[in-house]
Amino acid sequence: MSAGRRAAFRRLPRPAPRRGCGRTRGDLHDLTFCDHAVTVVDPRLPPRVWYPARGLATVWHTDAAVAPQALADLLGRTRARILTALAQPAGTTDLAHRLGLSPGTVSQHLGVPHRAGLVTRARHSHVVLYMRSPLGHRLAI
Repeated sequence: MSAGRRAAFRRLPRPAPRRGCGRTRGDLHDLTFCDHAVTVVDPRLPPRVWYPARGLATVWHTDAAVAPQALADLLGRTRARILTALAQPAGTTDLAHRLGLSPGTVSQHLGVPHRAGLVTRARHSHVVLYMRSPLGHRLAI
Protein backbone atom coordinates (compact mmCIF):
# COMPACT_ATOMS: atom_id res chain seq x y z
CA MET A 1 0.00 0.00 0.00
CA SER A 2 1.46 3.39 -0.90
CA ALA A 3 1.85 6.16 1.67
CA GLY A 4 -0.71 8.30 -0.19
CA ARG A 5 -3.55 5.76 0.12
CA ARG A 6 -5.50 5.37 3.29
CA ALA A 7 -7.09 2.18 4.46
CA ALA A 8 -10.78 2.30 5.22
CA PHE A 9 -12.22 0.12 7.93
CA ARG A 10 -15.87 -0.43 8.48
CA ARG A 11 -17.31 -2.07 11.52
CA LEU A 12 -19.48 -5.08 10.82
CA PRO A 13 -22.25 -6.03 13.21
CA ARG A 14 -21.37 -8.82 15.61
CA PRO A 15 -24.02 -11.51 15.79
CA ALA A 16 -25.11 -12.64 19.23
CA PRO A 17 -24.64 -16.28 20.26
CA ARG A 18 -27.52 -18.50 19.24
CA ARG A 19 -29.65 -21.04 21.09
CA GLY A 20 -30.71 -18.73 23.90
CA CYS A 21 -27.58 -18.44 25.99
CA GLY A 22 -25.33 -15.47 26.46
CA ARG A 23 -25.74 -11.75 25.98
CA THR A 24 -23.70 -9.43 23.79
CA ARG A 25 -22.56 -6.03 25.03
CA GLY A 26 -20.25 -4.40 22.49
CA ASP A 27 -17.28 -6.72 22.10
CA LEU A 28 -18.10 -8.81 25.19
CA HIS A 29 -19.99 -12.07 24.90
CA ASP A 30 -21.35 -13.31 28.21
CA LEU A 31 -21.52 -17.10 28.18
CA THR A 32 -21.49 -17.53 31.95
CA PHE A 33 -24.68 -19.57 32.00
CA CYS A 34 -24.11 -21.37 28.72
CA ASP A 35 -23.03 -24.99 29.05
CA HIS A 36 -21.95 -25.57 25.45
CA ALA A 37 -19.86 -24.03 22.68
CA VAL A 38 -21.57 -21.64 20.28
CA THR A 39 -20.47 -21.37 16.66
CA VAL A 40 -21.36 -18.25 14.71
CA VAL A 41 -21.32 -18.57 10.93
CA ASP A 42 -21.52 -15.31 9.04
CA PRO A 43 -19.90 -15.06 5.59
CA ARG A 44 -18.98 -11.43 6.29
CA LEU A 45 -17.01 -12.30 9.44
CA PRO A 46 -14.18 -14.68 10.23
CA PRO A 47 -15.31 -17.98 11.78
CA ARG A 48 -15.95 -17.74 15.53
CA VAL A 49 -16.49 -20.16 18.33
CA TRP A 50 -17.47 -18.95 21.80
CA TYR A 51 -17.30 -21.35 24.69
CA PRO A 52 -17.83 -21.10 28.44
CA ALA A 53 -14.72 -20.39 30.48
CA ARG A 54 -13.34 -23.07 32.77
CA GLY A 55 -13.77 -22.63 36.50
CA LEU A 56 -17.23 -21.09 36.41
CA ALA A 57 -18.10 -22.78 39.67
CA THR A 58 -15.65 -20.46 41.39
CA VAL A 59 -16.99 -17.22 39.90
CA TRP A 60 -18.85 -16.31 43.06
CA HIS A 61 -16.28 -17.68 45.51
CA THR A 62 -14.45 -15.22 47.65
CA ASP A 63 -11.04 -15.93 49.10
CA ALA A 64 -11.10 -18.57 51.78
CA ALA A 65 -11.94 -17.27 55.21
CA VAL A 66 -9.15 -16.92 57.70
CA ALA A 67 -8.96 -20.04 59.81
CA PRO A 68 -9.76 -19.60 63.50
CA GLN A 69 -6.60 -19.20 65.55
CA ALA A 70 -7.37 -22.22 67.76
CA LEU A 71 -7.70 -24.41 64.66
CA ALA A 72 -4.45 -23.01 63.26
CA ASP A 73 -2.72 -23.72 66.58
CA LEU A 74 -4.00 -27.30 66.49
CA LEU A 75 -3.39 -28.24 62.84
CA GLY A 76 -0.98 -25.61 61.60
CA ARG A 77 -1.89 -22.50 59.61
CA THR A 78 -1.86 -24.10 56.14
CA ARG A 79 -3.86 -27.20 57.13
CA ALA A 80 -6.35 -25.01 58.98
CA ARG A 81 -6.79 -22.80 55.88
CA ILE A 82 -7.33 -25.90 53.73
CA LEU A 83 -9.89 -27.35 56.14
CA THR A 84 -11.70 -24.00 56.28
CA ALA A 85 -11.69 -23.76 52.47
CA LEU A 86 -13.35 -27.18 52.21
CA ALA A 87 -16.78 -25.75 53.03
CA GLN A 88 -17.62 -27.09 49.54
CA PRO A 89 -15.95 -30.18 48.03
CA ALA A 90 -12.90 -29.28 45.94
CA GLY A 91 -9.94 -30.87 44.19
CA THR A 92 -6.31 -30.10 44.95
CA THR A 93 -5.88 -27.81 41.92
CA ASP A 94 -8.96 -25.77 42.84
CA LEU A 95 -7.83 -25.48 46.45
CA ALA A 96 -4.32 -24.52 45.37
CA HIS A 97 -5.70 -21.78 43.14
CA ARG A 98 -8.01 -20.40 45.82
CA LEU A 99 -5.37 -20.45 48.55
CA GLY A 100 -2.38 -19.35 46.49
CA LEU A 101 -0.47 -22.60 47.10
CA SER A 102 0.99 -25.21 44.77
CA PRO A 103 -1.10 -28.33 44.09
CA GLY A 104 1.70 -30.48 45.57
CA THR A 105 1.64 -28.51 48.81
CA VAL A 106 -2.13 -28.84 49.07
CA SER A 107 -1.97 -32.57 48.34
CA GLN A 108 0.72 -33.09 50.96
CA HIS A 109 -1.16 -31.06 53.58
CA LEU A 110 -4.43 -32.92 52.87
CA GLY A 111 -2.82 -36.22 53.84
CA VAL A 112 -2.71 -35.49 57.58
CA PRO A 113 -6.38 -34.41 57.97
CA HIS A 114 -7.39 -37.36 55.79
CA ARG A 115 -5.54 -39.84 58.00
CA ALA A 116 -7.03 -38.15 61.09
CA GLY A 117 -10.58 -38.55 59.72
CA LEU A 118 -11.20 -34.82 59.28
CA VAL A 119 -11.38 -35.02 55.47
CA THR A 120 -12.83 -37.62 53.13
CA ARG A 121 -12.19 -38.00 49.44
CA ALA A 122 -14.09 -39.37 46.48
CA ARG A 123 -13.13 -39.74 42.84
CA HIS A 124 -15.35 -37.89 40.37
CA SER A 125 -14.27 -38.67 36.80
CA HIS A 126 -10.57 -37.79 36.68
CA VAL A 127 -10.65 -35.49 39.74
CA VAL A 128 -10.36 -36.49 43.38
CA LEU A 129 -12.70 -34.29 45.41
CA TYR A 130 -11.93 -33.66 49.05
CA MET A 131 -14.63 -32.74 51.55
CA ARG A 132 -14.85 -32.30 55.29
CA SER A 133 -16.04 -35.25 57.29
CA PRO A 134 -18.67 -34.53 59.97
CA LEU A 135 -15.83 -34.34 62.53
CA GLY A 136 -13.83 -31.98 60.30
CA HIS A 137 -16.92 -29.81 59.81
CA ARG A 138 -17.52 -29.51 63.56
CA LEU A 139 -13.87 -28.66 64.09
CA ALA A 140 -13.78 -26.01 61.32
CA ILE A 141 -16.83 -24.02 62.39
